[in-house]
Amino acid sequence: MKGLFVKDLLILKNQKRNFLILPAIIIMYSFMGMGGVIMEFMGLIMLMYANGTIAYDEFDNGAAFLFTMPFTRKQYVLEKYLFTIAAGITGIIAGVIAVLISGIFTVKIPFDEIAVNSAAAVLLCAMTNSVMLPVTLKYGSEKSRTVMMVVFGGLTAAGVLILKMFPEIAEGSITEFPDTLNLPLLIIACAAPSAVMLCISCAVSAGIMEKKEF
Repeated sequence: MKGLFVKDLLILKNQKRNFLILPAIIIMYSFMGMGGVIMEFMGLIMLMYANGTIAYDEFDNGAAFLFTMPFTRKQYVLEKYLFTIAAGITGIIAGVIAVLISGIFTVKIPFDEIAVNSAAAVLLCAMTNSVMLPVTLKYGSEKSRTVMMVVFGGLTAAGVLILKMFPEIAEGSITEFPDTLNLPLLIIACAAPSAVMLCISCAVSAGIMEKKEF
């Protein structure tokens, strides 16, 4: 799988111009007092870039040639999960560093709030990846965009409905939560469901790839 990792890293390297806009977005979020969402943004954007490597694999019927190489379809799926997870974590870490640096020039965000937002970013990226990869492998990069828009549209509508049904959630402040923050428990609470979702998703994706014809 090392060769697959190198291939995907080279694909991301060729997209380095797309990363130039990220510092500007981070600065904008910081000066708007929205530094807490930088971790989620960076994690998701890196996840999207990593997921985009599938489109390059399928471009011009490239997948038919790719799978003549000495690796199995299950190994290909596993590499995609490991690569996208690594990209997402890298994005979250970069987001944390950006928040710490921006705190020197703008409003400093408390450590507890950074920890909570980072944990939320991990869970959000895991949920997104668990849905995105099987959908992309099943329908291809182009069709998967429509499917993902429908999925996230539904999740957004569900979130709005929950907030209307339970307005106390919207009125609550996240800054009240860290007073009783148990960091090890927070890590377990986010890591455990994330691992379960990704394992189930990986099994589904492996089944999709075994049946797929090129």
